[in-house]
Amino acid sequence: MFVCPECGRSGSAGGFCTEDGATMAESADPLLGSLVGSYRITRLAGFGAMGAVYMAVHPGIGSRVAIKVLNHDPSRSPDLVDRFFSEARAVNLIRHEHIVNVLDLAQLPDGRPYIVMEYLDGAPLSALFESGPMPLGTLARILGEVLDALGSAHEKGVVHRDLKPDNLYVTPQGHVKVLDFGIAKLRSEADAPGSGTRTGSLLGTPHYMSPEQALSHRADSRADLYAIGVILFEGVTGQKLFDAPALFDLLRKHVEEPPRSPRSLRANLPEAYDAAILRALQKDPANRFQTAQEFASALLEATRTLPDSEWAPVSMAGAIAAAMASRSRSSSGGRSTAPMEQKPSKLSTGPTIPSAGTYGGASIPTATAAPPPKKSSMGYVVAAIAGAVVIIGLLGFAVVVFAFGWFVTSDSGDPSAAGRARGGPQPIAARDPDLDDDDDDDDDVLLPGMPKAGPKVDVKNFDVWAFFPEAERISKTHAADARFVRLDASGVRANGSVDLTFAMTNNVLYRFRSPSLSVRPAGHPDNAPFRGKCYVYVSVGRDGVQSYLTEWTCDMPFLPKPRCSLAQIWKQAEARGAPQGNLIGSLGYWADPQGRGRWNVTIAPKFSGWVPDRC
Repeated sequence: MFVCPECGRSGSAGGFCTEDGATMAESADPLLGSLVGSYRITRLAGFGAMGAVYMAVHPGIGSRVAIKVLNHDPSRSPDLVDRFFSEARAVNLIRHEHIVNVLDLAQLPDGRPYIVMEYLDGAPLSALFESGPMPLGTLARILGEVLDALGSAHEKGVVHRDLKPDNLYVTPQGHVKVLDFGIAKLRSEADAPGSGTRTGSLLGTPHYMSPEQALSHRADSRADLYAIGVILFEGVTGQKLFDAPALFDLLRKHVEEPPRSPRSLRANLPEAYDAAILRALQKDPANRFQTAQEFASALLEATRTLPDSEWAPVSMAGAIAAAMASRSRSSSGGRSTAPMEQKPSKLSTGPTIPSAGTYGGASIPTATAAPPPKKSSMGYVVAAIAGAVVIIGLLGFAVVVFAFGWFVTSDSGDPSAAGRARGGPQPIAARDPDLDDDDDDDDDVLLPGMPKAGPKVDVKNFDVWAFFPEAERISKTHAADARFVRLDASGVRANGSVDLTFAMTNNVLYRFRSPSLSVRPAGHPDNAPFRGKCYVYVSVGRDGVQSYLTEWTCDMPFLPKPRCSLAQIWKQAEARGAPQGNLIGSLGYWADPQGRGRWNVTIAPKFSGWVPDRC
């Protein structure tokens, strides 16, 4: 079948569309060319472990939308559908001009739910950052609009929790839309029993993550304000607030390392502007701005003395071209996944920005710098390891495209941590956004403490099972009776070897549990959950081997070493439809609800599911 990528008309032959002259594109996707609600699907904009985003057009009036489709049978996991629709509920609860609109939600005839969202021209703020530091006034105005939107969200109990330049979409007119409330937390759900978001989960993107998120502590609206501070720092200086070759070190910096003064990197930055950023970046939420309005007021006051040159409009045409090129390079097979070719000749470079403006009518207090954070006496904080954290990835496109690195359902209906090995620029492998929501209910909360260093390994061709006896030996140095319960490996090749060198997300995590440390203390109520420091993690990454004790509910079933090798499981996955070629994947060996070992396989971007351990 051939489909017009502009109007969605389909036909049996290629050539040019008789309606608009576009080249007909061949596709086997049954949704392309079909009607979904009032809209005809024209092309695939992006895909991930949870589903796909399509571009669509109204056949009668030509209006364009983005449609986000879940790719699983909702009857297998009602909670999944509820999470999918929670984004729409959160957005519609807020209803703000600087938050992307959700127009409709429903289900396809085959039962898959979908959300219809407004289509946006423009580029993410990250594309503007690629050109280096931004004009100070222009940046403040854009983020002032974001703070205005966040103020409305926070008033209604919604915390975004994954703010970053990729989730702030700048239109050709120079205004901003906040995207991706996919891991937003509604206050009414925060303390609900069995809610999908609980204390102990690590949500967000590491470069923009607040200290409390890095420590898996409960995050409130002030975590969003910290993220805005990080974004401001990057836009002002052209540099990341913190950077590190390993996730552990990056999160440790958010928790312990004082931020640099932005003024030390940009001499013309006013002191009040510098003070506002540093206050937003305080480690203790109590020392930050307490509301988005307070932050916006301080930022407004800080811009009053800026010269006209610092309010210069940005070149959106250049930013869109850069974003399109970036997405074209990162798409599979070198093909661009952008929904339509942007024509710079039709794009506005944005309005001329006045030398001052208002951010939602906020009052204007004087910005003062909070005292520097105290140095932690705990030493380094083991906030997370790549195989045990929950990070949201991003699929960026020139439409409203949201992260899909959530979780998928298997043939048996069980959720699995998926989407960990997507390609592209995301810094950390994705896991469930709302927890490591698999059968073991393990939230992977790590306690403070320095992990022990282990032996050197072949990080280019790491053999998971050849190292297993050494991992067992290491585990027993922490707990003599430790027994194997789970394995997770990312960066796995089809031959079963693991390449740990080319991405910080690639690692192998062996988990062991100590029976003696799993015993409930005397007097602990039978109907109250028990969390003990009962797990030993042995993590192998590009920087070598680390091991440590960690705490969680001590009920993960013990497992024997699997029958199948990673190469055999990969072959079984290919037989079930996994893509073939020079690829890497993520494989996990976990217990099913009956305590039997099975494999979860994710080979991005098109395959994720369970494979039995039968060899």
